[in-house]
Order: sequence, then C-alpha cells, then structure tokens
Amino acid sequence: MSTKFVLLNYNKDKICKSRPVEMSMENESNSFKYYAVLATDQNMDYLFLLPITALTWKRIGIRSMVFLAGSYEDYARYADKRYIVETLMQIGAHITYVDSKKLSWTTIAQTSRLYAAGFPIADTLDPDNTILITADADMFTFNLKPHLPDFSRGQKIRTYPPDCCPPIPTPKGDRKIKHYAINTIAMSVGFNRSSFLNGDDLVKKLFEELGEDYFINPPLMASPLWFADQRIISYRLEQWILKSSKNKKAFNEYDKQPIRLDFQLTNSWYKMNFADLDISKYDDATLPRGSLQEKYSWDRFYEFIQAIFCDDTATAAFILNYKKNLDRISESLSAIKPLFG
Repeated sequence: MSTKFVLLNYNKDKICKSRPVEMSMENESNSFKYYAVLATDQNMDYLFLLPITALTWKRIGIRSMVFLAGSYEDYARYADKRYIVETLMQIGAHITYVDSKKLSWTTIAQTSRLYAAGFPIADTLDPDNTILITADADMFTFNLKPHLPDFSRGQKIRTYPPDCCPPIPTPKGDRKIKHYAINTIAMSVGFNRSSFLNGDDLVKKLFEELGEDYFINPPLMASPLWFADQRIISYRLEQWILKSSKNKKAFNEYDKQPIRLDFQLTNSWYKMNFADLDISKYDDATLPRGSLQEKYSWDRFYEFIQAIFCDDTATAAFILNYKKNLDRISESLSAIKPLFG
C-alpha cells in the first residue's frame, strides 16, 4: 500500500502541475499521520515566519506542532504576537507553550522540539502511527521523501541533510562525535519515547543531558549553547547506533545532498527570478537571516510565496492578508488594549 503526497509545481509557463510522490507504509492496515515540529521564541524574525512555514508543510500534506517559548500570557498580551498565534490556530497548528525561569527562551525554542514526544500533546496521538518531523522554522520544504524513514526496509529514524558539519562535542564536552545538523529528524512518537528523548520536564532533561552549568552563559550565535540541541541528538544517536547492529540498520541518514535554494549562505535572494522558478526542482529552501517583514524584503518574499503556491491562490492570498493585518496591528499597537498586564 502506498500514500501519495501531491507536490505543487511551478513551471516556466506559469502553469502549475502536480507530481505525486509515493511513500511506502509500514503497516497496510494503518495510515501514518505526520507532524512537522516547529519552535521559536518571541523573536519576530522567526515568529512571523511560523504560519508561513506551517503552510508550506501543509502544502505537502503535513500538519504542524508548534512549541512557543514562554507562557500563553507572554504572547496574548501583545496584539501582534497574539494575532500570529491566532493565525497558527486558524491553519490547524497544535500549540504548546513552554516556560521556565531557569532556561532562556532561546534555549527553550532550540531544544523543546526534541522532546515533543514527551509533552502532553503527544498523549493524544497514536504512538506507533504518528511520525514527528523535527524541523527548522526558517526552512521551507517542497519534497517530503528525503525526510521520512523507509519503513518498508525497517528504518525507524532518518536525519537530514547528510554530512553537514565538522564533528561536534558531546553534551559533556569530553570528546567530539559525528555532527547531525538535524534540519529535520523523523521518527514515530512511540519510538522517540522508548529509545530517545521523552518527558515534558524540559529543565530536568536538559540538566541531565548537559549539566546545569552549561546554561550559565548567554545564548549567543555559534556558541556551544547555541548548538545544545545538536549536541544532545548527535550524542544520543551515536549511543543508540552503537548498541546493536539492528539499531544501526534501523537508522538512516539521508544519503544525498539536498537540492536547496540556499538563501542563507548565498547572495541569490535578490538575484533570483521567482517568476521563472520551478519549485519541483528543489527539495527545500533556507530563508535569509533577518526580518522578512520590511517592505523591500517582503516584496521579494511574496514573489517567492507566489511561486510556491502558484496554483493555490487562496493560500497565497491568505498569506498576503496575514502580512497586511499584521502591519495594521503593528501600526496601531499602542492603541490596542492588551489582554494581560
């Protein structure tokens, strides 16, 4: 039995076609449900993107599970952030708030998604037939196949992309190990709980993994703290793979370099002719760092969105309306009475 995920293509004649991608199912009597697990704090560069990222996953048939660093009140008291949360709910995202006085919001946003299978939201899901795809908030995915284990071959976990980075220190820093960048990592809820990371007490789990002293320094880009999630999962993967040959066979690192629109590490963002862009030729896109809300950046960004959703004008219009509403809210923010505080 197979299930088909329809990818919407954008060709040079501006006529969209569809191309089915078939995924083998592990159990013919059950259909898997898939969730992209996304997370952020109140940094608007990422928070603004979340509904759009969730819609790109929805485009290829994947629901979204979102972890927000902070409390419900932290988002509800600000009209712009409240509107973003409401938009996420409108498109069907499942939202979990994660707060702690012992961890920065940046750290929570980076690490909470690893432990998604242990949070109460996962208790509502079929553990054996629900696949969680931990993903980056600033990556748009166009092709689902590279992200899923081949269940017909006994695979239970897949990481993506391959061989991205130099070795990374273990959580305790005693040696260096293979670095799994985990743009995405996919496994079932039940497998995650039984073999990897579980438990909704995030502070306890992180202190167990890394030690409390690890979180004293501020979370700066490229610091050891910034890579806390990758150090944890890289170490856990190494230990699990070494346990048995059976585990080694059940693990799969996607073996091809992604065909990527890399707007983070290249200067192609302002040179790309989005009107002629054929999305079907790419696996994913990494978005430019910094705000995409500013007018010039947004104008380019919306051209990209139109290329992605070329035969789904309703979704493209929804995203444009989302941006316009957010602009109006931001302009009149001081006049909007907060719900809390």
